[in-house]
Amino acid sequence: MINQLVRLLSKIPGLGPKSAQRIAFHLLKNKELLLRPLAVSFKNVLNRIIPCSKCGYWAESNLCFICQDPNRNQSLLCIVEDMVDVLSIEKSGCYKGLYHILGGVLSAIDGVTPKDLNLDHLQDRINHHTEEIILALNSSIESKNTFYYILNILKDTNIKITGLAQGIPSGSHIENLDEETLSHAVNDRRVIHQSK
Repeated sequence: MINQLVRLLSKIPGLGPKSAQRIAFHLLKNKELLLRPLAVSFKNVLNRIIPCSKCGYWAESNLCFICQDPNRNQSLLCIVEDMVDVLSIEKSGCYKGLYHILGGVLSAIDGVTPKDLNLDHLQDRINHHTEEIILALNSSIESKNTFYYILNILKDTNIKITGLAQGIPSGSHIENLDEETLSHAVNDRRVIHQSK
């Protein structure tokens, strides 16, 4: 059983076998303080947390707290790769619009095609309230391919399309950026497409 716990923990990004083993032993050593509450928390998350039907972020009901917030700017739609990107942008405090989570990026090597991403629902999200779409994707090759694929999908819309400002290191991920860098990237975004 312990080996299975270590094996499962080592599948968490950023944890190798040694770190997983240390965590497993620490949890077992602190059963009442950590392991039992963690088990209850995992069970609650497993049973209660679902993807938001609108943006794809985590929610306890049909809509997440962001999509339910009437104070969010309904005219801004920020497209990100993953849920952690939403969390990072929210922590920066620089953005008060809505999000659309793709759930990954196009990757021929990994067999990820447009059908594997949350792209069909994107067309449904764009309405007469949408004035600007921010493509806030990472700077990897796959992200750039996804960026241009989405740009091609949206080219005939009558909506301003912007991307994050340059200065984000090549190959970096939004989740790893400090709040100030991310805040500048969002606030200094560049126009990619604008209707005439």
